[in-house]
Amino acid sequence: MISKKEISNIVSRLILIDIDNKDFVFKYTFAGYILFYKDLKNLNFDEIKDLNNYYKEIYKSKFGLNLLRSIDQEGGVVFRFDFEDYPAICSQWVINNKEDAFKLAYFNGLILKMAGFNLNFSPVLDVNSNLENPIIGVRSFSNDYKKVLELSKFFIKGYKKVGIYNCGKHFPGHGSTFADSHLSLPETNLDYNELNVFINNLENLDSVMTAHVVYKDVDNLPATLSKKILNLINKQDYKGIVFSDALNMLALKNFDFKDVLINSLIAGVDVLLVLGKDELKEEAINIISDYALKNEHFLKVLLNKYNKVNNFINFINENFNNDLDRDYIDLKNWFYNEFNFKINIEGDIKRFKFNFNNGSVNFVFFNSYLEEIGIVDKIKNFINKREVCYINMNNWNINLNRNYVDKIKEVVNLFYLPIYKDSNFIEFVNILRDRGVKEINLITFANPFFNNLKVDFKLDIFGFSNIHLRLLKKIL
Repeated sequence: MISKKEISNIVSRLILIDIDNKDFVFKYTFAGYILFYKDLKNLNFDEIKDLNNYYKEIYKSKFGLNLLRSIDQEGGVVFRFDFEDYPAICSQWVINNKEDAFKLAYFNGLILKMAGFNLNFSPVLDVNSNLENPIIGVRSFSNDYKKVLELSKFFIKGYKKVGIYNCGKHFPGHGSTFADSHLSLPETNLDYNELNVFINNLENLDSVMTAHVVYKDVDNLPATLSKKILNLINKQDYKGIVFSDALNMLALKNFDFKDVLINSLIAGVDVLLVLGKDELKEEAINIISDYALKNEHFLKVLLNKYNKVNNFINFINENFNNDLDRDYIDLKNWFYNEFNFKINIEGDIKRFKFNFNNGSVNFVFFNSYLEEIGIVDKIKNFINKREVCYINMNNWNINLNRNYVDKIKEVVNLFYLPIYKDSNFIEFVNILRDRGVKEINLITFANPFFNNLKVDFKLDIFGFSNIHLRLLKKIL
């Protein structure tokens, strides 16, 4: 009879973790780990490489196994490290042709491979069909599913060439939602065009990541827990790995943790992203192991997943040859000197000076996600060097109050706005105009979709990496 310890080793191989205590990684035979901005922000490139090699070598010596060393290095507004020699690539939204799609993914993959990673949770295959979507925005290739399908195929080929695992997310599509699954549980209807982007890429997708989104015309459970949704992959006889999105996201806060763990595995998830405190990871292993001890059929499900995950990890290409090194040098030169970075400007740049004495009102948009990954700090550092102050505007009901609007004109004139609602902001701008504000300027990040907005100057920035900073300094 199989022991709980043996089951725990099987279960842990179906879990990918973040780093809370680095020694905890070696307590179980985890599928691997993911590194975030918090883990890398104080490291240089060589130190990131050393960190990955440290885990790789100790894991191999202790367990005789390889492990997934993963990251969310999408580019644009989602990047975890960014150096002049090893830059974060641009947002998917700015890519207009298949040649650029291939080169950017290949370049990104080369950088990650040199840094010791073997899996990147990229590309985003969501179609940003809802322009008020609070989390996808320019992370998507387009709001046109045909363009997303065409460009994603070549983006995936770029990762394939370098031999780093890719992951299409967020299955079956997060693009039509009005809510951010980091903060709440979105509900929408299944967009079959968006679904087809995933289905038509399955042959070359090493893995997919599920969306914590309810598709109410299909099921009342979020996709991560829904067999009906994940069967849309399973019936295609998909050979790759299905990852859950992070289980600590607030979209799942009203679900029992045990139900999330068990039902997602039954539904079709192969590897769970259990992030947060190590006690939670230990709890997850115990919950799943105890359930498997009492349920023979569930244990068989786990054993099949265990074999699948081990095969996936064993086939990782860890080689990096001289040809790839030469390609990297060529691509870096292309990226810095030839690629067309898009920082869209509307209006007269001379008017945009953050001058507090000229009666202007200036807006900088961000959201909590950009705050979480460190971009807001970069924005503030950049803007504050220009000697401006800021406040947060968190409640549009207050913001639309006449007295508050009048006070804005008297006290401050730069605002960081943690929202995306186009219609509300357009209404607010119109009120400011009615109150006599003569000059309104705007910087947006990650969601440059303001239509019918009458501002004097608008700057749309498709990322906040070093290369975007360099361009901004030239402009401002």
